[in-house]
Amino acid sequence: MKALASLIIVLTLAGCGDDDDSASDGGGSGALWERYCHAEATRQAQCGQTHDLQSCLDDRACIDGVYRPDVIDPLTRCLSERACGQGDDACFSRAAARHQSDPAVAAYQSACLQRRSECELSSQSFSDDYCFDTGLALPAVQDELAQCLSRPCDQIEDCLGGVMEARGC
Repeated sequence: MKALASLIIVLTLAGCGDDDDSASDGGGSGALWERYCHAEATRQAQCGQTHDLQSCLDDRACIDGVYRPDVIDPLTRCLSERACGQGDDACFSRAAARHQSDPAVAAYQSACLQRRSECELSSQSFSDDYCFDTGLALPAVQDELAQCLSRPCDQIEDCLGGVMEARGC
């Protein structure tokens, strides 16, 4: 379940803001992620919430292992600029949008939703969170996730989670 939560966080963190495909400070995804963690701690404090800064910083391996570099800046910017009480789904969707129409991303999403529907018939389904906003993920991650879909329904969720765990999530 931790892998699924990490996937959701990771897939959610990739896309709001401008469409600039590069990190403007030259610091790469690590610098962007660290800046996001500090900004999010400040935002949550202003909202009267607590934030585990170290846990956020520790998620960097997951971010680097799963997310496309060009989605991290817009995603983290969107997440940091959210109003108190505003959910993060829109940020992830906006960040993923730049790649959602890529043929491989669209094919994975379609196959994932189809397989999920088939598995629901046998009451052995898996979370649909693995099927959406996959434009955030690196193509290699999508390929690994896609391989899980060919497994028996009762093994898919563990396989998907295993892919994420292997990438630091």
